[in-house]
Amino acid sequence: MLPAQFLSWEYENIVDDIQQSGANPSMAVDAQGNLHISAWQQEFNQLTYSIRHKATGQWQHEILDPEHETGYKSAIVVDSLGKVHIAYFQKNGSQAFLKYATNASGSWTYESLLPGEPLGGYGPNLDFPVYAQASVSISLQKNGQPFVSVFDASVNGEGTCYGNLPIYVNYDLKLRATARMPDGSWQTMNLPAVPFTDNPSCLLSGDRHGEFCKSVRDKLGRMYILTNS
Repeated sequence: MLPAQFLSWEYENIVDDIQQSGANPSMAVDAQGNLHISAWQQEFNQLTYSIRHKATGQWQHEILDPEHETGYKSAIVVDSLGKVHIAYFQKNGSQAFLKYATNASGSWTYESLLPGEPLGGYGPNLDFPVYAQASVSISLQKNGQPFVSVFDASVNGEGTCYGNLPIYVNYDLKLRATARMPDGSWQTMNLPAVPFTDNPSCLLSGDRHGEFCKSVRDKLGRMYILTNS
C-alpha cells in the first residue's frame, strides 16, 4: 500500500503565460526544501531557471545565458551549500553544443563543455525529431563537483550501413561524459562501447547507445549512468 502522502496530490502553476514555457523541465530540491527548476522557454528559445522558496511558497524566475539561444534540453542539480549547477544545450547555427551554468560564486557563470564539438541538431531544427532523442544529465561527484553525461547525436556517416533506409539511421548513438576537477578543469571520459553482434562490419566501435541518459552517485562515490542501447 502506498503511504498516505502519495495518495493526494496538490497542483500549482509555475508559469501561466501562453509562450510554451516550461518545456523539457528538470527539477532538484535543496537541503532547505526549496525547489529548483530549469526548463526551455520555447517561444524565445531561452533557458529559464525558477526557484520556489519553501518559507514563502513564492516562485522567482530568471533567464540564464541571455546572450545566446539555449535550453532545448537541460538538467539541474543543487549541492550541499545550496549552489545550483545546470548542464544545457546551446544553439550555434543548427547544431547543439554543451554548456554549464552555476551560481556557486554568487552570480551566474557559464562554461562551454566539449568545446567545438557539436552534439547533433538543436531543438526545432533537430534533424531526427522522433528517432534521436537528445538528452543530458548532471549529478554531483563525491567531492561535490558536477558530473555531466550527454547523448551525442552528431552525424558520422553510419547510414551507409543501411542502404536506402530513411535518414534517421544516419547518426551516431554515443554516450559521453565529462567531470569537473577540484582545480576547475573538466576531464572528458571515453566510455567503452557495448559489444555489438548483429552487424559488426557496420558498427566497428560497438553498439550505439546514449539516448535518455541519467547519472546518479551512490554513497561510496561510484557513478552510475542509465541509458538506452
